[in-house]
Amino acid sequence: MLHVQGDAAAFFGVIVAALIIWRTGWTAADPIASVVISLLIFASSYRLIRDSFRIIMEGVPSCLRLEDVSRAICSVPGVVQVHDLHVWGVCSAHIILSAHAVIDDQRITQAQMIMDEMKRRLKKLFGIEHTTIQLEGKSCGQGMVVCPVENEKI
Repeated sequence: MLHVQGDAAAFFGVIVAALIIWRTGWTAADPIASVVISLLIFASSYRLIRDSFRIIMEGVPSCLRLEDVSRAICSVPGVVQVHDLHVWGVCSAHIILSAHAVIDDQRITQAQMIMDEMKRRLKKLFGIEHTTIQLEGKSCGQGMVVCPVENEKI
């Protein structure tokens, strides 16, 4: 729709410039109309260029805030923390998420239920369907070689 409106405005600008030149002989109307039309085209394409650049650079989509995504993941019962959270888009309609989620120590079946709930919330709240979430036990800190029971580094 925006493209059609831009074409209509450009057509209108050319007609107005032609009428001014025809009636008054003032030929400067043509380059002025060209500059106005160029600015209109740039303004209408700016958002598309910005969003395309964000996709190419694998940036966070403008419709999302990482804090909100992190908060949604951490609101799942059993999730203690989320880190290494990355969200990017491969196009305007396909968003991908990668994260590490620290969960309470529990059985694998319970961990799967937590994973399913995180994925359900991400899809419902943010439209994120493609997720890679690595679960980590609460007693193991990031970067630890050994995971002692008392949660102390050896």
